[in-house]
Amino acid sequence: MNKSIVNQQSIKQFNTNKILKLLTSTEMISRAELAKQTGLNKATVSKITDELLNENLIIDLGYGISSGGRKPKLLKFNPDAKYIVGINRRQ
Repeated sequence: MNKSIVNQQSIKQFNTNKILKLLTSTEMISRAELAKQTGLNKATVSKITDELLNENLIIDLGYGISSGGRKPKLLKFNPDAKYIVGINRRQ
């Protein structure tokens, strides 16, 4: 397999894990706040959260209260979602 593909997949999985970890530790959070707290750019956060929504791992709670700009769309981890187990076995 091509090294760049493996690296891209590894980076995407790492970023997804960062987002999931934050979502599981908060009651609800916006995409903008996810970007801010993870250090990822907003486009990356949107792409990953869209995928997580499609997989029903997270729930869209609708719009929150605005503090002056666009109303934030709030997300939360779906407590009824599948369980995720990861094993990283180095050879």
